[in-house]
Amino acid sequence: MKTRYLPALACAGLLLSGCANMSSSEQRTLSGGAIGAAGGALIGELATGRPMTGAVIGAQFGARVGAKLRGEQLRILLALMVLVVCGKLLYDLTVTPADIYSMGLSE
Repeated sequence: MKTRYLPALACAGLLLSGCANMSSSEQRTLSGGAIGAAGGALIGELATGRPMTGAVIGAQFGARVGAKLRGEQLRILLALMVLVVCGKLLYDLTVTPADIYSMGLSE
């Protein structure tokens, strides 16, 4: 193994070991924050073109809501987000764009 991969492996190990002794409430809060960040990034990209702003707001909202929901409810929310993303991808793949050959940058 090359030595340039060692810092990345060490960071990954530290990140994964930090979640080892979490209570169920802490795990739900973390899951809610992650789901909220992903959902916020998706909504931020679709609505305003700023996924980072949506991710920050979504993570804060998701962490608060995730602490109050059960694990099954969080899984349902994640499944709904996956279905929304799949629907958007299907829409983008099937609808013909107005300008097929665009040479400029999208704004």
